[in-house]
Amino acid sequence: LILENTSKVPAPKDVLAHQVPNAKKLRRKEQLWEKLAKQGELPREVRRAQARLLNPSAARAKPGPQDTVERPFYDLWASDNPLDRPLVGQDEFFLEQTKKKGVKRPARLHTKPSQARREAEADKPRRLGRLKYQAPDIDVQLSSELTDSLRTLKPEGNILRDRFKSFQRRNMIEPRERAKFKRKYKVKLVEKRAFREIQL
Repeated sequence: LILENTSKVPAPKDVLAHQVPNAKKLRRKEQLWEKLAKQGELPREVRRAQARLLNPSAARAKPGPQDTVERPFYDLWASDNPLDRPLVGQDEFFLEQTKKKGVKRPARLHTKPSQARREAEADKPRRLGRLKYQAPDIDVQLSSELTDSLRTLKPEGNILRDRFKSFQRRNMIEPRERAKFKRKYKVKLVEKRAFREIQL
């Protein structure tokens, strides 16, 4: 069995296989550098490579293990730290702005938290809910509202509210806020005809 294409129509050319990204731009660059090479000007990469060949940089001597052992110990946080010697005498504000010198801690961060205050906070009962306990308003009667006789005195206050607030204060129930009632509107049903009534 011989498989051969009997069709006279040529196979479609795969355009993507022949495309080069930025081909037009690269072609123009090549033409530009050919033109500049005739004038005696070379690209920057070529010039730098030639300069490295003409003036090779001296190889740096890597410190061996013996040099590391013999190096004297210095305290990193001491005032005569060798790492800070190049910065001596320079403007402090400039060094802080260029992140070469550590920023000084503000005075408020140096104050240590009070131990007594921390212990007092620890002794306090844990809050049950997310709301804070609010003390009830004290019932006060004006002098004009007071009666002359104790016989005509009417009972004031609410025992239930007082007990409720007492439970909240003693952390037996969580403090709550009054529920906000939402107005519910009655759903109105409307019949909508999607077609016209045809009369014969």
